[in-house]
Amino acid sequence: MELITAQLQSLQVNPDPLPTLPEIVVSKPANKAQMGEDDMPRLEDDPFPINVEKAKLVNIPKTEQDERFVKLKEKLKQLQESQSSLSFDLSVYEKVKMPKKFKMPDFEKYDGTSCPKAHLQMYHVRMAQYVKNELLMIQSFHASLTGPALNWYVMKNVNLLNTWNEVADAFLKQYKFNMDIAPSREDLERMEKKKSESFKEYVVRWRNLAAQITPEPTDKELMKLFIKTLPSEFRIQMASTYVESFNQLISVGEQIEMGIREGWFTEPSSRRFFTKKDKEPVEDVNMAYSQESTNRAPTIQMNQRQQAA
Repeated sequence: MELITAQLQSLQVNPDPLPTLPEIVVSKPANKAQMGEDDMPRLEDDPFPINVEKAKLVNIPKTEQDERFVKLKEKLKQLQESQSSLSFDLSVYEKVKMPKKFKMPDFEKYDGTSCPKAHLQMYHVRMAQYVKNELLMIQSFHASLTGPALNWYVMKNVNLLNTWNEVADAFLKQYKFNMDIAPSREDLERMEKKKSESFKEYVVRWRNLAAQITPEPTDKELMKLFIKTLPSEFRIQMASTYVESFNQLISVGEQIEMGIREGWFTEPSSRRFFTKKDKEPVEDVNMAYSQESTNRAPTIQMNQRQQAA
């Protein structure tokens, strides 16, 4: 900035007044014909020679000089604005009465993508013993923010608000849209388990989204919705298993995951599946055979009696 200021001052320097030239009296010859070469004025005899090189440096067109002056002035203004934007009012922190042995709690960072009301409730829980200290509540709120939410707190000078209620209202107003676009049952059905994700990790991610649905589904509804989102190898094994609660479903899912990893449900499961089908017609044949044998029994007995007679 000092360099730009110096350049501005150099452009605004007023030139020194020209010295007064002494009066030179030139004797005029009677007529031009009588004037010889010695009588003609010569450039080297000029008592005030002009430095041509210096004139080139100073002689800047007025329009170009004005443009340079305007550009430098704009740069200076931008530097001043950037410095003013980076300046912080530290006086607000001097007013905060810090309790003895105060230690900043560990907050779950809010990034602006979840419910703001839930974050405020968790912040109150962490700062429960300092709720009456409004200045401390305001100046500590930034520690629970991250990413875009932290940028909002800094750029909007939220720490300069007078009361904690004003800060909470501004925060809810800024991120209220997250409450308006709450997830639905369709969002739960569209979820999928990632290949790199364990069964337990997927359950936690799915349940976190399900907890945001209002009204909250029943346990049986949650189980039906959850099973629909699982890969086919999980659904096939769970179809033959009876569970009464979502917690039991999680336990069964972890066992199925271990079985898939160990290779329990590859060829043996498919053979067992087809064998079960093959047994059904065998039972029908046995039933027909037993009926046929009972009907023939009296006929055989009658023939034996005739031979005996």
